[in-house]
Amino acid sequence: MSPFSNLPTQTDTTILFQYQGVFDDMPVCYRTWCNKDIQAESMIFKCKDLNGQKDQDLLQKIKASNLANHSKTIAISRQDPNFVVVNFNFQER
Repeated sequence: MSPFSNLPTQTDTTILFQYQGVFDDMPVCYRTWCNKDIQAESMIFKCKDLNGQKDQDLLQKIKASNLANHSKTIAISRQDPNFVVVNFNFQER
């Protein structure tokens, strides 16, 4: 079973693209998604794979990767106890 098989997804969200890979030596699930008003991208990590890494350090690594547009909001969520979700590149549809 995939380590990302139980990812949280809001009911009004459509996943446009999903890829499981590695980012900074950590397993990650990259997603492009949309809902009725917004399209954005996410990097989703399992909490246990972050080894206590601080949110700010993770955000800096994502910014340094050039995946995220630096002029747009980058949001991090730990609402699910098993995953850390970093959302970025928000744009209105």
